This record gives sequence, structure tokens and C-alpha cells, in this order.
Amino acid sequence: VSCEVLNIGLTPQTAWNVIREEWNPSCIPPWDEDELAAKVQNAAEYSQNQIGAWAVPPSADTFAHCVRFSEDKSRGPILFRNLLSRTVAQVEEIIPGLIEKRIPSFLSGPGGTNKSRLLKQWGISINSGAPVFGRPTQPARFVYFSYEDHEDEVARSTQAIAHRLGLPSDSDADYWDLTGRDAPFATVHEDGECRVQSFGQEAIAHLKSVTGHKFVGIDSCYNALRFVGSAKINEGAVMAAIGFLQRICDECDCTILVLWQPSQAGQE
Repeated sequence: VSCEVLNIGLTPQTAWNVIREEWNPSCIPPWDEDELAAKVQNAAEYSQNQIGAWAVPPSADTFAHCVRFSEDKSRGPILFRNLLSRTVAQVEEIIPGLIEKRIPSFLSGPGGTNKSRLLKQWGISINSGAPVFGRPTQPARFVYFSYEDHEDEVARSTQAIAHRLGLPSDSDADYWDLTGRDAPFATVHEDGECRVQSFGQEAIAHLKSVTGHKFVGIDSCYNALRFVGSAKINEGAVMAAIGFLQRICDECDCTILVLWQPSQAGQE
């Protein structure tokens, strides 16, 4: 009962209140309130589903794209002459030629090639609207999730970068020190399911609370995305993981740059 009530999206506290007030009086004998609280707590911590897994939007929202598709009688091949005469907006970029806006990108390279330092340089430059490699940047709030470098190392490197580039020291960029923490955004399974973890929920809520566009740095991929079993070498699961990052971009109005160190076989 606790699992099913949590599945529809109630918080553990609300679930306990509902079970205690609505369900428990019909039990013979009624459960002790402490026992009920323990059941709800266990369900919240060990259930195979995330809280709210069965909560769904109204059917009208879910199937809105199907309605639009059925009402659009012009679906089918499109003539290139129509495309060639169409007025379209330019692709938006955070850093011209390097980082496209509102999509996840990956910065890949072997260890020791200063990927983290480059990410921090780009991030604090973008946050202050400073150019990168002489290219004008589109300002965005930098939010840095670091599983690799602890606070002292980030302080040393960013101070050196800011001093060298003449960047302001009163930056309002955000830094999350995740070194030593088991705090993935999501676990990625072989069937392509991405299960958002508790820290992922916390991080997404924070990104949504920050106004304006965000430039999000994740250091690094396999800390933030926990691939289960052989999901890491399963093309469908990898595509699902990238799709998960794209959803964060869409829902939180952000651009994501993920650091990734390829395997030895990948480097070869």
C-alpha cells in the first residue's frame, strides 16, 4: 500500500497521513502508527520505482501531438523548393563554433588533457560575458557539478584563470562539490530506462529555480550517469542517456557540457 501511494506522487509524509487516516481504521486490528511510519519510510527508500512513477499528465496533454498530427492533412514529403525559400532563425550558440545553445555536448579526451580546466575557463567566462578564444560569448549562469576536483583545487584553478583573463571575482556562478559522494543524476539501464536519482531530482529543481539561461558543466560523465550492466556499450541505452540530458536542457532552460574520458579501446 505504501509503495502504491508513493507511486502516484504523494510525499512520504502525506502518504503516511493518508494511510493512517483512511486505510488503517479498516484494518483488524489497526496497525501501530510507528509500524506504519516504518513501512512508508522503507517504501520511500527501497521501492523499485521513483516517487510519482505512476503519476501521469492529463490524457489531452499526453496525446496532443497525435491530435495535431491527425488534423494536419499536409503531412508527407516536403519539396526542397519550399525549404530553400523558408525563413529560419540562425542556430544559437553560447560560444560560436564550439557550444550550441540548449543541447548537451560532450568534451572528450584522455586524462591529463585539462578538460576540467577548460570547462571552468569557459564557464566563468560565459558567466561574466567575457570572450573565449577571442569569440564573443552569449552570457549564461554557470552551474558546475564536479565529481573530480575538490573545493581547494577548484578555488586554485579558477583564481588563476580569473586573474589571467581579468575576470571579475564576484561571480554568481554555482559550484557543487560532489567529490567522494555517490550522487548520480540518473541510472541508465540496458533497456534504455533512465531512472532519476535523488540527487538528480535535487539538481534539476535547483536549475529550474535559477532564472535565465544556464551553462551547466558536468565533470564527468560516468559519475553523473550511472550505466548499469552492459548499458555503457548498448547504443540504445547510450542514446537514452543523451536524451535524458536533452530533457534537462529543455525543462531547465540550459545548455550542458559533459566531460568524458573514453576507454582505452575508444582512444585506440
